[in-house]
Amino acid sequence: MGRSRDELSPTEAVILGLLGFAELEGEQGMSGYDLLRAFARSPGMMWAPTKGHMYAILPRLVSQGWATSREVVQAKRPTKQLYRITRKGRNALRAWLAAPVEAGQERDMLLVKIFFGDLGDRDAILGHIARRREQAEALRKQIRVFQREAERAGDQDLYPWLTRRHALAWANFTVRWATEAEEAIRSSRGT
Repeated sequence: MGRSRDELSPTEAVILGLLGFAELEGEQGMSGYDLLRAFARSPGMMWAPTKGHMYAILPRLVSQGWATSREVVQAKRPTKQLYRITRKGRNALRAWLAAPVEAGQERDMLLVKIFFGDLGDRDAILGHIARRREQAEALRKQIRVFQREAERAGDQDLYPWLTRRHALAWANFTVRWATEAEEAIRSSRGT
């Protein structure tokens, strides 16, 4: 079942959320580049849209009335667009935040590939698992650095802290699971 034209996609909701945070901090808007940096500095979210995907979404946010944009002429750089969340955007974000998370909404294609592992190449599956473990290890390291920086700055806002805690628990679990999976596959009598 598809979403209606007035429903936010997860990526749209996260972008509006970042614009809402910027407004709370007194910023006059965020450029696409600012948004990409905000994704990179928020490891608790555990994902980020591609640059192309995000830049494709920004005009939709404006056309739907969820955000506004204005051009800012820069002396030694190209003109940039600054985006701000609107009242309609805050209302849409509140509705999205209040909607229940549906079971199975997040699909992990790695698990699908592993499930069918007997039909594929064992080394390829091991490679997929190793990459997932390495990604989790990198995320774990990034979160720990971010937590130390936040503690030094006295920044312990509840909701970002909760998402970082979840991301750290996920990363720790994933490293343990991947190590066990690699060992199990290597010790199996499969092809």
